[in-house]
Amino acid sequence: MNQTMHINLGGYSFVMDIDAYDLLDEYITSLERHFLHEEGATEILSDIEARMAELFREKLKGSEIVTKKIVSSTIHQMGDASFFEDEHTHEEVLDDRSAGISAGKRLYRDPEDKILGGVCSGIAQYFGVEDPLWIRLFFVVLNIAGGSSFVLYVLLWIIVPIAKTRSERLAMRGEPINIDSIVRSVQDELDDIQDSLSSLKQKVKEEMDFDELNDFHEIKDVFKRYKKKVKNNRSCWCPWDTFRSYPK
Repeated sequence: MNQTMHINLGGYSFVMDIDAYDLLDEYITSLERHFLHEEGATEILSDIEARMAELFREKLKGSEIVTKKIVSSTIHQMGDASFFEDEHTHEEVLDDRSAGISAGKRLYRDPEDKILGGVCSGIAQYFGVEDPLWIRLFFVVLNIAGGSSFVLYVLLWIIVPIAKTRSERLAMRGEPINIDSIVRSVQDELDDIQDSLSSLKQKVKEEMDFDELNDFHEIKDVFKRYKKKVKNNRSCWCPWDTFRSYPK
């Protein structure tokens, strides 16, 4: 019987045989080296480990020990660092999905494009509708026509889970959940944050009154020069000297 050990991966505990652990450790180490200088590397690796933990749980199927076969199958499903060096393979996988319901799609509420609960945007993602506005209009029209769209919306809000994790958001869009899609998702989020910060910075610059700002700096400079003068010439009186006592 192979020796086993306990590990923690993606927030879950697993019992793994030594051969499986060695293979997993080698894989994770290679990813760490590859993403060492990548922006968002910590989040990328964390999401990869979380996805691998999900796959381990799916593949165990009542078994208690993660074997080398399970790890090997998971690595094959996730892809490895060399995947990014093969541009042809990389491009083929990117648009491997088509409009409409795909095998990998799951219905979730979309937290990134919601007005109330994200139900309509989630349905739009599931059925491949580019703009969730059409789904929202459908609910409004149904309600005006005497239907019970509000009740239906509330029921869906309760029943349909919200896409919390990156894996769930990718599944909602029908994208394959592998290294490539995780990396691209993290990079897209970082780009969005950068764009938002740039827009905010530009807005602040446009709204600031530079005349008032310059006046403030001029007053501040005058005060600094006066304070320096007082420091160099103790005979010059200033308000705070009243409360000081100097040795005779």
